[in-house]
Amino acid sequence: MLDIAIPGAAPLALAHLVLDFNGTLALDGALLPGVDDALRKLVGPLSIHVLTADTFGTAREALSDLPVHLVVLPPDQQDEAKRRHVEQLGADRCVAIGNGRTTA
Repeated sequence: MLDIAIPGAAPLALAHLVLDFNGTLALDGALLPGVDDALRKLVGPLSIHVLTADTFGTAREALSDLPVHLVVLPPDQQDEAKRRHVEQLGADRCVAIGNGRTTA
């Protein structure tokens, strides 16, 4: 759990980091330099979930040595699949980063 105090607002109690793969962690299917180290530092306070269509078919191998939960989404209705995943985790305990279309 990662607790964040925000002046003038309720504190955040985050448990999950939800990320897109290509365009966020990777470029053209290849993990960007330094991403692996950054993800390792975040594990512990946060569980990390990577949600992707895996357009290049490389996500599983690129993330295989990292402590992340990989979810490969079907090509249709990805925004709904991402929303459902975040809701199952508890949207109030998630932070999401990515360039994918997410409407949670």
